Amino acid sequence: KYLKPLLLPGKCYDRSLYMFLCFDDALLVRGDCKYLELEYGKDSSRYGWIEIDDYVYDPSLLIRFEKDIYYKIYLPTNVEKYTKEEYIKKNREFYEKD
Repeated sequence: KYLKPLLLPGKCYDRSLYMFLCFDDALLVRGDCKYLELEYGKDSSRYGWIEIDDYVYDPSLLIRFEKDIYYKIYLPTNVEKYTKEEYIKKNREFYEKD
């Protein structure tokens, strides 16, 4: 509810990143979602969310799902998951700026 007024709909990458950075045990997840591909085309099917334990937190819907149910509904493919350490290592240039 706190991010809703700050970020416009369709900003799942931004929202999921902000949510991810708030939790030490979260995974940042990126993948292609079938429903986005069907509605907007293959080039617009990328989506971002976070996972904590057995739950998925959808940053656009602002809803928590059980992970297995989320994966059955949205059928994500090409899924990439990052821990906080992996994300910081991958984006070291950003974190080393003054």
